[in-house]
Amino acid sequence: MIDTTTTPPSVVTTVAVGMFPTAVTISPDGALVFVTNNNSNTVSVIDTTTAPPSLAFIMPVGPRPSGVAVTADGKHAYVTDNSTNTVSQVDVPAPTFVVGNAPIGVAINSPPICVLFLTFNPTLAIVLGHTANTDSFTFQSSLTSSSTAPAINPLTQPVTIQVGNYNGTIPPGSFKHGDASYTFTGVINGVTLKVQITSAATLRYTFSATGTGANLTGIKNPVPVGLTIGGNCGKASVTAKITP
Repeated sequence: MIDTTTTPPSVVTTVAVGMFPTAVTISPDGALVFVTNNNSNTVSVIDTTTAPPSLAFIMPVGPRPSGVAVTADGKHAYVTDNSTNTVSQVDVPAPTFVVGNAPIGVAINSPPICVLFLTFNPTLAIVLGHTANTDSFTFQSSLTSSSTAPAINPLTQPVTIQVGNYNGTIPPGSFKHGDASYTFTGVINGVTLKVQITSAATLRYTFSATGTGANLTGIKNPVPVGLTIGGNCGKASVTAKITP
């Protein structure tokens, strides 16, 4: 794994995979890295959410795997089997196979899954605990949605929050509505979240989320953060206030 935030970029850790690694691709959420092992007839899957990243599992595919692509939902990978003129369709993590014709490379052109906020100005504060799963964060932002984007309605839309290696999706119907605010309190992916989305003006909102019981081990600046509300989303890398 290479840290691209340093000058020059530096190797921070290595992960053992199969023989003759050939191609690499990353799942849309960044949580998994797929590596084709040309001489092992396998695909190694690396979990990037651990610190350090580690081998999650190995998937058998056809002979001489070369190219690999992952679908937008992260549920399937397609691997070209160079020696047998086949494409392995892999259900992550359970593999199945389908036949292709003389494949060499492969790619998936996924349509945009959300419309970016016109403005998205996140701030982040992190307090690291002294034992496992005791880290906490406060993630806040003002945001403006596009007039061409779907209307924001947390009552009927999923809301996804990313802070570093934490991703949590609050299902539709989970928020409560009062006046101009939408609020949620509950546990998502092992983290207790308190979230408030407030309408400030036409197409303008404020967002606030606190999370406790998280595992943010190894986190460092800049920290990737993201927010998706229905068909609207924003992503950024922020310099967080990190309290050890």
